[in-house]
Amino acid sequence: MTANGRDARIDFDPTASSATRVVLVGFMGAGKTALAERWARSGGPVLWFDSDRAALTRLGQTSVTRAFDELGEPAFRAAERDVILERSEPLARGVEVWSLGGGSLLDADVRGALADACVVWLDATADALWERVAGSDRPLARDWEAFRALHAERQKLYEGIATVRVDATAPIESLGIGRILADHLPPNWFGSGLAVGDGLVERLSDLAALCSGPIAIVSDQAVDQIATSVRAQLDAAGIEVVSDERIPMGEWNKQMSTVEHLLVTWAGTGLHRRGTVVAIGGGTLLDTTGFAASIYQRGIDWVSVPTTLTSQVDAGIGGKTGVNLGVAKNVLGSVHMPRATLIDSSLGDSLPSEIVRDGFVEAAKTGLVAGEWLHARARAVADAPSGDRHAEWRTLIEGCAGFKDAVVSEDPFDTEGVRAQLNLGHTFGHTIEAATGGAVSHGAAVAIGVHAALRLSELVLDAPAALADEWQQLCMRMGVVVSSTLQWEELEPFLALDKKRDEGGINWVLLAGVGQPVTEVRLPLEAARRVWEDHIQVTPNDDGPRPIESASPR
Repeated sequence: MTANGRDARIDFDPTASSATRVVLVGFMGAGKTALAERWARSGGPVLWFDSDRAALTRLGQTSVTRAFDELGEPAFRAAERDVILERSEPLARGVEVWSLGGGSLLDADVRGALADACVVWLDATADALWERVAGSDRPLARDWEAFRALHAERQKLYEGIATVRVDATAPIESLGIGRILADHLPPNWFGSGLAVGDGLVERLSDLAALCSGPIAIVSDQAVDQIATSVRAQLDAAGIEVVSDERIPMGEWNKQMSTVEHLLVTWAGTGLHRRGTVVAIGGGTLLDTTGFAASIYQRGIDWVSVPTTLTSQVDAGIGGKTGVNLGVAKNVLGSVHMPRATLIDSSLGDSLPSEIVRDGFVEAAKTGLVAGEWLHARARAVADAPSGDRHAEWRTLIEGCAGFKDAVVSEDPFDTEGVRAQLNLGHTFGHTIEAATGGAVSHGAAVAIGVHAALRLSELVLDAPAALADEWQQLCMRMGVVVSSTLQWEELEPFLALDKKRDEGGINWVLLAGVGQPVTEVRLPLEAARRVWEDHIQVTPNDDGPRPIESASPR
């Protein structure tokens, strides 16, 4: 049997630089904070860290002048040093901007922490800077002669560490910082608000630059501790939170009734169009909240903070939002790109085993689609010692997130057949979920669905049988079964509900080989039935190969 289809491969270089920290330094009045905030607000870096602001929060102070007067400059410098060094762990993916206090570079450890950063020196004459700060309450701008001498002393410090020097004599508004730094930023960095790294949920106050209005938090009750931490950070940073909803989530609650509840809540708090919704949770929470944000006042900014592995490697990236209509999955929805997507790769360390397994299936599926470079990362997770896989997981999450981000940028609204490649295994997967009333988890269903899709690929694309055999073994090593006791007659009615179906039938996503996805493959249901009954379906008394159990998949 042969079939037509569309080659959905994209040009993606996994070896290209994927993370950059831009650090703005310079003397007082150079415009470091103003420029960083302006750059972030205009669609630049995802995260903005200001050392003065962080140090003041640490000390419980409201201004640098008051901190100097009440605690002394040494106490402020010590706090400044601590907050900078605590932030020295680099992102795995994304662009962040730091604005550092003028004297922070006096500390050798701080200078050392900037070794791999792109350090931008905003340079201006002492005369120009004095015009800006004279008469202000800055503690080191009270005497012109002292100011000029300190400026001269600091120039060599900035010059010695700078990657780029920018003439900051002109008004900040005239500095096109993104254009200036084009050669120092990852390719296409400006097209995405994605950031990946350990500990990002502890940096949510960095979103201040992105949020021009009040914030409404929506989180899954299952991540109450994370949501509480985020709320405390935002409160400490003085960011207005008008709503903090903790809701139980699951496929059963991914319905319009939940969306209506959110809309009514937001309207009651006075959340306006310049506000931002921060969604914290797994795929169902993000889908539902993102959809509500897309229709509230004709669309409001939102930030996606995926907390499950499945959402971190797939569901939480790319702006697809929606809810179910009865048993039909994702029939109501929209594409509403988040202002930022923050993936904390350390969260999986404490997740239950079954959730880790679900996430592994989605990540390994992405590896098959992306190519051997990512497929190898999935195998590395399975091969690593049980209970000690954090480094391997972080690498896999970063790769999956980066690849999906690239796919989305090629086909943001899923109209070109490129983004559909990420649906490998999902036609059967969603059908299994619907047929079992959600008794089979999404990851377990997709594992079976990928197995079936690979067997279909053998049948219609002459794909090597080793693909499906290797998938089966990989899943078994992580404790995931890829067979089912469901009968074809139980599945067939639900295939008619697949949202990828059109007048020509179901559009299948298949695989000619690792890294060779083929979309828009139309097949008769007889082919699907044949694969299901020959390769997937087992009797209740013989449910197929048993998984190799793992005490701790993570």
